[in-house]
Amino acid sequence: TPFGWSGILAEPNPVWHADLHANRCCAIDTRCVYTSTGSTLTFMATDDPELSGLADASGDDHNAERRAAGQASDVRTVSLNDLLEHHGAPREIEYMSIDTEGSEFDILEQFAFDRYDVRLFSIEHNHTDNEARIDALMAGKGYVRRFPEFSQWDGWYVRRKD
Repeated sequence: TPFGWSGILAEPNPVWHADLHANRCCAIDTRCVYTSTGSTLTFMATDDPELSGLADASGDDHNAERRAAGQASDVRTVSLNDLLEHHGAPREIEYMSIDTEGSEFDILEQFAFDRYDVRLFSIEHNHTDNEARIDALMAGKGYVRRFPEFSQWDGWYVRRKD
């Protein structure tokens, strides 16, 4: 693998699947990361695929109208914990990015922080109410937000050093 990195990429939007398989050398999972495994939810694919997301979780930011006008399809869900276990993720994870267009807090609320030691998280908040909720959750789990002046729509969190 390039740089000696390995990882897991979860992407439910079918528009990306062929390119991901052609251009990424990591585990690729086409299920939608959500709070639990095995549900079927409505996914809204937009004209700009980067803005696509779950219908029920993505109506709160400045791209909500574009999502509402998108093409609906059904996606199967997987919890973040089950995704990591299924792909054999190590206990120590250097970096985790969570960008799910609105369901980030709900996913993290179910995450097994005691099972995985993540050194750096980047978590999209899109300047919605989720930003404060994510900040509080991460602080309660022992993480400190770093460089908010540079991170735009994301929060960067590192484990607090005691």
